[in-house]
Amino acid sequence: MMREIKRDDLVVFVMAHCEPYDVNGITHYRTMTNGKKLSKINLNAFLAYNLYTKVTKTPDNKFTYDLITQSDGTTEARSVMGVFDPKIENNLEVIRKSVLEAEIG
Repeated sequence: MMREIKRDDLVVFVMAHCEPYDVNGITHYRTMTNGKKLSKINLNAFLAYNLYTKVTKTPDNKFTYDLITQSDGTTEARSVMGVFDPKIENNLEVIRKSVLEAEIG
């Protein structure tokens, strides 16, 4: 369906929850999908950018929300090399501009 609406002036963000799963006692995270058929498809293989939110509690009991752009082995996070630092601010406009600059030039 995305290919049907693809336009040069359109940037699509897909938001999803992640689900934890255990591998040898280590918690890993993957994009949660509905249905058994979708879980068999490696959705991440079709994405050039798959960013994961990292929530951190600060000493003053506030929270910061950053985005992880490269996997540490426990997530499916990925992005094109050189577009982002490994951890960036959670700002969709910054992401949009960075991706367009990298993809279009």
